[in-house]
Amino acid sequence: MAGPSPRPTRPRRPGSARTREGRAEPKTHCVQWRLADVTEPRQVDPGGRLGGVDLLLDNGCLHGIPDAHRRGWADIVRALAAPGCVLLVRAAPRGRRGPAPSGLGPDELPALLGEGWACGALPEPHWYRCVRQH
Repeated sequence: MAGPSPRPTRPRRPGSARTREGRAEPKTHCVQWRLADVTEPRQVDPGGRLGGVDLLLDNGCLHGIPDAHRRGWADIVRALAAPGCVLLVRAAPRGRRGPAPSGLGPDELPALLGEGWACGALPEPHWYRCVRQH
């Protein structure tokens, strides 16, 4: 048995958002995806946006980088992140899994990023959120 038809929604104009007052605001942010060695600044940031990124997402990269190279990952994150930047990291927990990624321990991310970051686990398993303080 079918219920009433859903009420059609009015499509939003691309590139705009509505404020509480109903005014349209122009789009001011964009997303750029890169395929790069996360330890190589020229590959990660060829356009020179260092220090201007508000959101960084690591969806399973860091936990697969060998321990000896993780400092390079952290250097890139610190160089890209603007004050207030949110860093989201998904990482499997530390453990021996043969050729699979070695994982990430709960205290490793704050230690890698160093001072100036507030980090914590999210309610979803294996997700971490850090915010750059300055």
